[in-house]
Amino acid sequence: MRIIIKGGVWKNTEDEILKAAVMKYGKNQWARISSLLNRKTPKQCKARWYEWLDPSIKKTEWSREEDEKLLHLAKLMPTQWRTIAPIVGRTPSQCLERYQKLLDEAEKKEGEDDQGQTSEDIRKLRPGEIDPDLESKPARPDPIDMDEDEKEMLSEARARLANTQGKKAKRKAREKQLEESRRLAALQKRRELKAAGIELKYRKRTKGMNYNADIPFHKRAPAGFWDTTEEHERELKEKKDQTNVLLQKLEGKRRADIEEANRKKDIKRQKQRKEKGDIVPQAALKALDEQKKIRTERRKLVLPAPQISESELEEIAKIGYSSEKLIADSVSSTASTPLSTPISTPRLLESQRSSQLSGGRTPVRDEMGINTPMSTTSSMVGGETPRMERARQNLIRKQLNEQFSKLPKPKNDFELIVPSKEEDIELSKEDQGNAMEEDAEDVRARERKQREEAEALHKKLQSHPVQKDLPRPHLLEFDDLLTQTTNDIEREIVLEMISMMAYDAKKNPYAPSQTFGKMEEPDVIEVVASSNHNDTKYTIEELEEAQQLIDEEMNAMMEKIKIDDIDVEFEKTHNKIEKEETYIFNQESKLSTYKLTNNMTDDEKIQNLKVQLEGNRLKMSKEAAKARKLEKRLGIILGGYQNRGQRLKKDINEQWKLLEQTTIECKAYNDLKQNEENVIIAHREEELQKSVKELEQRENELQQKYRDLMAEYNTLL
Repeated sequence: MRIIIKGGVWKNTEDEILKAAVMKYGKNQWARISSLLNRKTPKQCKARWYEWLDPSIKKTEWSREEDEKLLHLAKLMPTQWRTIAPIVGRTPSQCLERYQKLLDEAEKKEGEDDQGQTSEDIRKLRPGEIDPDLESKPARPDPIDMDEDEKEMLSEARARLANTQGKKAKRKAREKQLEESRRLAALQKRRELKAAGIELKYRKRTKGMNYNADIPFHKRAPAGFWDTTEEHERELKEKKDQTNVLLQKLEGKRRADIEEANRKKDIKRQKQRKEKGDIVPQAALKALDEQKKIRTERRKLVLPAPQISESELEEIAKIGYSSEKLIADSVSSTASTPLSTPISTPRLLESQRSSQLSGGRTPVRDEMGINTPMSTTSSMVGGETPRMERARQNLIRKQLNEQFSKLPKPKNDFELIVPSKEEDIELSKEDQGNAMEEDAEDVRARERKQREEAEALHKKLQSHPVQKDLPRPHLLEFDDLLTQTTNDIEREIVLEMISMMAYDAKKNPYAPSQTFGKMEEPDVIEVVASSNHNDTKYTIEELEEAQQLIDEEMNAMMEKIKIDDIDVEFEKTHNKIEKEETYIFNQESKLSTYKLTNNMTDDEKIQNLKVQLEGNRLKMSKEAAKARKLEKRLGIILGGYQNRGQRLKKDINEQWKLLEQTTIECKAYNDLKQNEENVIIAHREEELQKSVKELEQRENELQQKYRDLMAEYNTLL
């Protein structure tokens, strides 16, 4: 069995596959990238990219300045190559390799006479050892004849990298398309059902809260001390009057739309300037002028404070003298430049400033080895001794005493005046009036309540037919009513009744819902003018007293007449009056009245019946038109239900036929089962038993024959 250990020297094909994979998958999905390389792990792929293949890696020769910086940082931060590498601008492996090379060259110069084993020889790999830093080495060129494994890996990587839209993406797109088609089909179905008048209830499919219909974390306000029914009714009324408004109108223009419009305006403006010849924009010219003004103004030169003290310069000189041997002789310089470049970082400058301001040591200076006994200044400055602090406090205390002495002297003369009770009551009323102003809603409610009470009182002062909204005559014939009176008391009652009827006909005309034409106002002005009846003629107490007297009179009359069943008596009286009087509708005046039947001629009766017939026909046509509208509306509303009912009826008939057929078949099979159990099964059982007996008899005969033959065989032996 062949065991493959992942790792080893990187080949050119593997580098190219890694580059293409990073272009497609990015620098985070190293597991997916390593799946294209059979012999490499995700960690090795990542290290190969950041140590060798990254385009930002600097692979040129090391300069003298870089060597100096590397040696200086190696002194300050030993073995911290990942921290040193970004400062130098190289990879950690390059820094380590260069540092070891410099050490080997210095060791060679010092021990030229010694022929012993050097550190370079020690670091060389022995046979069988594996290089731990293969990711930072150049790739091995591809052979002419590649292995089958490499060819297979290369073809698989080419296929996978060329596939920009895999199976998962296709499946997701297909599922999204199916979901969209399903949603459109459901939407069309709901619209068709709604057009047919069938409203489907929305079913909540997902568990939890529907944020489109409900309010999350909503708590109903507790009931207060005041009635809010009027506010709710007003809200419902306003909600009915509301219309649908687009969300775009409410929100206004979006920022992206505004920016797009401004961008288009800028493009159009630039195009117009190019056509005019103004190629350089005015903003650029203005910025150039401002820049020239800034350049012409010379400012004071401000240099930073020195970063290195004299003692530190001596220490750096000693370090430079010892590290001068490590620098290659290939680069020679005649200029007298310092051997070590000073460190200048934002953190160091901040620590320098803070140390100068406070006069103390800082942690950053301590880490970098810059703090020296001479660099720390004393924190004791003038004005911070205990004696001077006490003198400052005494001066402040003296100033406060002088300020307090300038204040005016207090006056302790007071008088108490006890107010009287009447003044207290007046003041309390004024305070109540000033304390809280009455709300406008309460004022409107009080006024509305007063109006309702006044309307209720006015209604009580009106006649009972107006209060109960009973039918009232439009055309009055006073002669017939006056001729039926027998004495002066009845005549007075009839006259009062006529004045009330005339007043109601004028002030409160009756407008029935079903009439044969447009009712005009009756001509009763003269009667009303002649009568002295009005709503304020009698008070409530007088009307109640009159009603009480009428009730007593009615009870006395009922006891005198002794009617057993009042409904039967009312029906008899009503039929009698209906026969004696006839309802007459005047076509010319559009008014109706009643007249005695005996006083009418045949022509008047025929004419009255014709008018009633025309009125009934007109009423019938109106009702027919209304019925057609209702039928049409019900056809739209109930059309879906009717179609569904027809389908259900058809399904019920089919199911009923299937039930009948199944019942017949069930009965036939039951009869067949009974016949088989009673006749056929018994006959078959008898035949089978007969066959079994024959087989048993045959078996016995054969067994006997076998025994006889065995006995004969034994005798022959």
